[in-house]
Amino acid sequence: MARPLVVAALLAAPAARGVAVPARPAGAASAKSAYSRFEWTDHWFPVAWARDLPLDEPTRVSVLDEDFCVVRRGAGRSPIALRDACPHRLAALSEGRLTEQGLVQCSYHGWTFDGTSGECVSIPQIVRSAPPAAPFVPPARACADAVACQIVDGLFWIHLTAKRAEDAPHPIPRVPEMSMAGYKHVGAVRDFPIDFSLLVENVLDPDHGLFAHQAVGFDLYSASAERPLIVEVCGADGGADGGAGALPTLTASVDAVPKLTGEESGAQPAPAPLRATTRFEPPCLIYMGRRDERGVSKFVTCFWLVPAGVGRTRFISAAVGAAPVMPPRWVQHVVLNNFLDEDTYLLATQQPAVLGAELAAYQSAAAAGAAVRAGAAEAGAADGGAQRAEPSLAADVAPPLRRRLFAYASPSEKLLVEVGKFLDNALPRMPRRYARPELFRAPCPPREVVLDRRAQHLAICPDSQAVVRRCARARTLGLAGAAVLVLAKAAARSPMGARSALLLGGLLALAKAADGLSREFGFRRDRQRHVRGLRKIQKVFPDAWLLGR
Repeated sequence: MARPLVVAALLAAPAARGVAVPARPAGAASAKSAYSRFEWTDHWFPVAWARDLPLDEPTRVSVLDEDFCVVRRGAGRSPIALRDACPHRLAALSEGRLTEQGLVQCSYHGWTFDGTSGECVSIPQIVRSAPPAAPFVPPARACADAVACQIVDGLFWIHLTAKRAEDAPHPIPRVPEMSMAGYKHVGAVRDFPIDFSLLVENVLDPDHGLFAHQAVGFDLYSASAERPLIVEVCGADGGADGGAGALPTLTASVDAVPKLTGEESGAQPAPAPLRATTRFEPPCLIYMGRRDERGVSKFVTCFWLVPAGVGRTRFISAAVGAAPVMPPRWVQHVVLNNFLDEDTYLLATQQPAVLGAELAAYQSAAAAGAAVRAGAAEAGAADGGAQRAEPSLAADVAPPLRRRLFAYASPSEKLLVEVGKFLDNALPRMPRRYARPELFRAPCPPREVVLDRRAQHLAICPDSQAVVRRCARARTLGLAGAAVLVLAKAAARSPMGARSALLLGGLLALAKAADGLSREFGFRRDRQRHVRGLRKIQKVFPDAWLLGR
């Protein structure tokens, strides 16, 4: 999917002279224990770049197949997050408004809530009919469900169970470089009809880059027998016993030199190569960069993969660099969307088989677990009702699915094998994961749906919307100016001189360029463009190498 946001930046970025990434504490808990006890609702989830949310206007976001109403406040006021259901008749609060007092009002019947506590502060039908000066007492079950939220590093975060930030079991996971002096970042967002599990494996897979993206930068993160991948699993903050609250973190590192494409071709690696380092902090955060011996990188690529629901993921990313300036955000969006389109449809073709296998494994394990429990209950009844230990959820539904489903072979897949263990153990614990089995059986959508940038990106990115509006104005200006010029020359019966022809050409070029840029925010990568891209594979990995060099 995406390794560097701009591939050239990864290849060109030298080691930085700055602050090293701080070491995280390592727990002694076994990885499997931490994975099988992973609690999704203990964690913070980023739902948007704060700048992409309208000011003082409710917006709907989704996490784990549940909708939330979020509001970015202005003038230093605290943000708001509520479950997106008015307690009155369950209408969406995100379809409502923010009142002059900063309260969230449902647009169906006007029930009004304090966004921080969720307390119902007004029901118009009661307030207006009550005696003057009578205190308002909301009826039972009249309060909305508020959840903790914060804006950190430019991202709007929500916690699914904590009411206050200080009550959250874990802190918001952060990328150190995003708050370091001298570093700047540019963010992007896109909603994919791809499951969270597939995107996590894709982003952590360097081997696909030479073929799906035709980009040699990925080879710096790949591994070989001579340059092995080192994978470490830490159970930070989870306690040595791997109990509830275990917080596994996976880190992989390898010498940042070409393996498949260059090391044997005469290129001499540096005496002390940088280490291509990738870190996965479940549930959402992945970041990577080439680091020196102090752990410092001058360019880091960050991803927050937010499980919106089964087969749906909000892809949030940032390019973080130690640079005086970063490219305009819209430029990054055009480059990144083209980059993402190169392999997203491949993930969509995987999805029916992988999700179908996951559902079958879950149903089989759940049935086996139910049989075990039934047998235990019968045995208990025969023993006079003696209490017996009941099999846990994880014991029921965590078979080694991915090791059986996938044919791992590459030295680079050592991290993917470990991530597969996490997914096999943690996905069955995801709330509402199997509530709608039909979602796991959905066929692969058409390419035009999978790669629809207009619905997936443009609809949720105000900066890109502004570019498209400016393109429309520029196109209109160019075409109108060209028409006026031609009509003026025709009315005057004057020949088109060199200056006029140059002006006409410029106006038409402006209209064409504006139209072309606007099209970058819609569907672009059809089958023909995909095939043209495949022809570039030979430039990075010639067919002659397939049978050895």
